[in-house]
Amino acid sequence: MPSAEIIAIGTELLLGETVDTNTRLIARHLRSLGVDLYRTHTVGDNAARIAQSIRESLARADIVITTGGLGPTVDDPTRQAIAQSLGLELEFHPELWDQVVARIARYGRTPTENQKRQAYIPHGAIVIENPVGTAPAFIVEVTDGQALSGGTFFVPQTKGPTDEEPSINEATGGPALVVLDQGGVYEGQALRGMTARNVDEGPVSSQEKSPIKRTVISLPGVPREMETLLEDTVIPYLQKRYQLNEIIKVRTLHVSGLGEGVIDDLVGDLETQANPTVGLTAHSGVVDIRIAAKAPVDAEASRMIVKVEQDLRSRLGENVFGTDDETLEGVTLDAVTARGWILATVENGLDGGLMHRLDQVGHPNFRGGSISDLSRESLPAHAARVMQESAATALLGVVLSATPAEQDVTMLLITPDGQEERRLTYGGHPKNAARWAINNSLDWLRRSARQID
Repeated sequence: MPSAEIIAIGTELLLGETVDTNTRLIARHLRSLGVDLYRTHTVGDNAARIAQSIRESLARADIVITTGGLGPTVDDPTRQAIAQSLGLELEFHPELWDQVVARIARYGRTPTENQKRQAYIPHGAIVIENPVGTAPAFIVEVTDGQALSGGTFFVPQTKGPTDEEPSINEATGGPALVVLDQGGVYEGQALRGMTARNVDEGPVSSQEKSPIKRTVISLPGVPREMETLLEDTVIPYLQKRYQLNEIIKVRTLHVSGLGEGVIDDLVGDLETQANPTVGLTAHSGVVDIRIAAKAPVDAEASRMIVKVEQDLRSRLGENVFGTDDETLEGVTLDAVTARGWILATVENGLDGGLMHRLDQVGHPNFRGGSISDLSRESLPAHAARVMQESAATALLGVVLSATPAEQDVTMLLITPDGQEERRLTYGGHPKNAARWAINNSLDWLRRSARQID
């Protein structure tokens, strides 16, 4: 299967002024196609650095997708950078300019001269018309013999003297393609599956041609525009060009009550598998276990995932509280309802986080809560008053107290089965303490409702 890299372009991303949501969306679409995504990175609005990033990505990946930098202003240099990286000229397309003029006219405006930049794309590129914006996108198919900036050709790797192993390049110490600028090595970059040829060495012979297809796809940075062009044009294009007939399916198990290190000790052997792959992601008080399977059809991927999931559940037991979109608060309220309990909450030091998360579920068995200035000592009495006022039959109380050395958490649980208090100490980053306390208290309530020891 082909591999891909994503380059998000925009100085505003590097300054932290704008959140990059495009990379996440593109990554999910590539995953559904079965395309292996190995790297993503962000580059500012600088043509030279963008061009360098594209060359480096082409050294590693079959598909390079850029997003951003296609607008009409001086600091929208992506078109120029892609042309520069591939040794191409920018060409003016009158038909694209007509489309830009027509779209701007819908708003009763006349386009300025600088907006004509949007009608220039690299020579030979495939135009992607933009029905929801003014900036056309484009695709450049990088073929055998395609010149890179500086006079470099893409040429397939030839066999070594034994005709069994690729020849070794002395500049890199390994097989693959070395990009040569005129007379020298371009930063020692090795391009997978290919060797290098300088322009002076003459044309590429038919015997040297490679089946490897590389593609540069440039999409707008405006999220809605990018999403429309990606789904309507780019995905069908990739399916056809690379004959994509596999999918990657993902299922995520959510675990509470066990730390990441403990879970890793229990399931570490599964994390070494090639397909499906298993990976852990730790949050504050919750660990996600991702199972990703690649297969030709959805049903086969599902069967592969189910087998691994059953193994994981057998090892982790009731510590697995949900999958995919299920949340700890939602699962907990379901367990409370199954016992016939009506829940209220009391909290201090959590910025209303406990009540907010439960309220977001929209469950009728949650009666709301109280955010009060409480201490560990005053918690039980205040909890009893809240239960009486809300006609609740169960209450979860949490008080987070910060000291210079640690975060102290007091939890109170009152149910028809009785009353219990617990005290925990959190030693992590103070900003994560509230989330950790909420997750631990919800897990306690979940286990109590389900009568799990």
